[in-house]
Amino acid sequence: VPYSVHIAKGEPFTAADIRAMLKPHPEGGYVLITVNIDNAVLSAETRFEQPLKSVQPLFENRPPLELEEGQASFLDHYEPFDTHVFRIELKSDP
Repeated sequence: VPYSVHIAKGEPFTAADIRAMLKPHPEGGYVLITVNIDNAVLSAETRFEQPLKSVQPLFENRPPLELEEGQASFLDHYEPFDTHVFRIELKSDP
């Protein structure tokens, strides 16, 4: 599934500031693992080519992200060396 991660706010120190990996989730959808490898506070936008059905942070005490109809991207905040894991479901996923 094509996707991209771009810095929306903050000053990264390296060219590959937010590293990301997308893997299939055994119950459908995908798991997105993201890591801020810089000693900088950053906001990153993750974009997909298809609209999102849901974005659920895993291993954190946070509710699913609120999405508008047709939204294909989301923003998240990263402290230095932060890791976030999300379960992503796309509108076209079964």
